[in-house]
Amino acid sequence: MRGIVRAIRPLVEPRKFVLTGTPVSESPTNAYPILQILSPEKLPSRAKYDRHFATGEGGYSNLGDLKRLLESVSVRRLKADIRGMPDKIEVVRHCDPTDAQATHYAEVMKGIMAEIEGDPDWAKTLDIACVKLLRCRQVLNHPSILDLGGESGKYLELDSILEEVLSDSEAKVIVWTEWNAAADLLATRYRRYGVAIIDQRTNQDDLAALERTFDGSSTRIIVTTPAKGGTGIDFLARARTSIYIERTYSLVNHKQSMDRIVRRVGDDNTDDPPAVRRVKQIKRSSATIMYLHVPGSVDDVIEYVLRRKLEMTEALLTSDERLVSDGRMHLLRMLRERVCLHN
Repeated sequence: MRGIVRAIRPLVEPRKFVLTGTPVSESPTNAYPILQILSPEKLPSRAKYDRHFATGEGGYSNLGDLKRLLESVSVRRLKADIRGMPDKIEVVRHCDPTDAQATHYAEVMKGIMAEIEGDPDWAKTLDIACVKLLRCRQVLNHPSILDLGGESGKYLELDSILEEVLSDSEAKVIVWTEWNAAADLLATRYRRYGVAIIDQRTNQDDLAALERTFDGSSTRIIVTTPAKGGTGIDFLARARTSIYIERTYSLVNHKQSMDRIVRRVGDDNTDDPPAVRRVKQIKRSSATIMYLHVPGSVDDVIEYVLRRKLEMTEALLTSDERLVSDGRMHLLRMLRERVCLHN
């Protein structure tokens, strides 16, 4: 009888499914809740799991074990298999900081390095390390965010990009930044083009009104943050250019925000009015994603952190065997080399 019960139990018990685009994102430890739902019998305690897959230096370990565990409970579907997805072009635009910006950066960075080197736990996780770098990242956005004087080299580069892109009367652009203060600066600077802000201060009524009108309105630039605009705001696909003043260090927020203008476009309907058909045609065109990057700065560090997270997730979810495991000491070397800017 017991044997019969064991045999039929899988047929009568509820089936469990988890749908996600990022089962592992910032760290291998992110996978634990999903695995606990799908395969609790294969999991050790949370503390033992964390010790096995995360090192004390902010790195990763034993990722081959996690890869095999994920493969036993998951099926992966790729965007490349979806019809109607526009092409995506990624471009890095190198920017020179202004003299005042470089001076401010060096002063702020030296203070941050003194704080970091006096704190043995600063890189327990990559996210903690990146939070420590907040002020120098803000200086690279614009010194006035920290009430410092001078212009921003990134904003000067953005001036020329927008002038070029928006010379096309149908073009619309998304500008991404991490901070509300920067969103206000950008909205003021480019208001002649028609600007709307989507950030943590935007309420649902304002968002709904913008969604109804954006396709055909005179608003040509959306300034937004990955934390707010990166998820669920699909009307942003009307813009075909996304520009990042700085990358976010959250892989989830970064990938979600990139996808705002890389959305599947539905088939044409013969009843669609000409304006709707034209919008669909625009949305099918290539999406251009630009990153404003100051070489030799903390921008390199954030790019490294994102690439490292992405390589880790791709290696776990595909046949790729590049399982990255370095941590605190490598990040510390990178930061020491980037205390001062040389423009």
